[in-house]
Amino acid sequence: MEEKKKGGKRAAPNRRGWLLAVLVLAGLGIWGILEWRAHTAPGPGISVNEEALTRMEPFYQYDAPGVTAYAGVDVSSYQGVVD
Repeated sequence: MEEKKKGGKRAAPNRRGWLLAVLVLAGLGIWGILEWRAHTAPGPGISVNEEALTRMEPFYQYDAPGVTAYAGVDVSSYQGVVD
């Protein structure tokens, strides 16, 4: 049988715990969306013509006027030592 407090009322659930859990989950969701957008959006001032982008397994090919595309690996100084 349920344990009751004085006066016959049930004990109140821990609302602070639930509120904290909801806030943490909402924060993680917002952070996840922002991270996803940061990694999928082109850089500032760059527009992508979706019609010029084709996929030929396992590569992507971009054919647009005035654009030179190269096959290879894009490596920057942020990746450190690359073997």
